[in-house]
Amino acid sequence: FKESTMRSIPTFESTPRGYQDLYQTVLVDTPVGPYFSLFLAETAGRGESSNVLEEVEIEIIKSSLIKYWIEDFGKYVECLGGETAQIMGD
Repeated sequence: FKESTMRSIPTFESTPRGYQDLYQTVLVDTPVGPYFSLFLAETAGRGESSNVLEEVEIEIIKSSLIKYWIEDFGKYVECLGGETAQIMGD
């Protein structure tokens, strides 16, 4: 990241609009970016407003991102195969 971007992170407000600004500025280029994109796509697909981050509680967003990450991890372990995949699959 650019130094100016890193300096701007603490300036984002702890509001839904602030989180949306943070996402657009920083999170898109991080490992959690694809999960945010998936969340936004699925939420918008249910007919909700385009201002999803302003209307959905932050805990719901957090839980969804964790769910997507766990699903991704499960797919990764399944691809590895072996004993780990067997144990994780049970």
